[in-house]
Amino acid sequence: MNILALDTATEACSAALYSNGEIKQLYEFAPKQHAHLILEMIDQLMNQSGLSRTQLNAIAFGRGPGSFTGLRVAASTAQGIAVGLDLPVIPISNLHALAQLGYNEFQWTHVISAIDARMDEIYWGHFVFDEQSQLMKPVSEEMLTKLISVSDNKTWNGIGSGWKVPGITASPILNGCVEKLYPERYPRAYEIAQLAVKEYESGNMLSAEEALPTYIRDSVVDN
Repeated sequence: MNILALDTATEACSAALYSNGEIKQLYEFAPKQHAHLILEMIDQLMNQSGLSRTQLNAIAFGRGPGSFTGLRVAASTAQGIAVGLDLPVIPISNLHALAQLGYNEFQWTHVISAIDARMDEIYWGHFVFDEQSQLMKPVSEEMLTKLISVSDNKTWNGIGSGWKVPGITASPILNGCVEKLYPERYPRAYEIAQLAVKEYESGNMLSAEEALPTYIRDSVVDN
């Protein structure tokens, strides 16, 4: 199985290739450079792997939430490659990818992922580790609000740029349930590829025409 994954939803830009059980990634923090950088990353990964694009089985991409411009770049790039090769597309939530990053790096099993949505708002959601799949899974809807909340007494950890929004960590709604924070993290194609493998094996794929970004907000002040 060979899956190409890409992400341009935030200030970070990355591409990853899953092949033979391994994931290789190129990642760069590069605000507003995604459109040309992502294509270079894809070409570099394919050259390094020795694979041709015709050997790919699917294209995965970060479908949002995130920057409007970034999401359009990711979706259009994924669609363009998929149409040309007649491949299925696997959209992956950027909040889900962030939660998986929290597990991969810190072994966090209860994660609140948050992405700065601008205009003093945050995209966020709750995720917990699933023993059966050995992956994080969502346990709430993806939200767009000014505050992050929890409705139980479990201990959560926070990851993503949304935790840098002023006033978030001081919110009484959190009830002191957030133990550790790592706001200096952005979604990566590595975790998008990792999550996409499970979706591919489960047959959860779309045609290129159906692979659209998830904006949550109807209008936004973009990155």
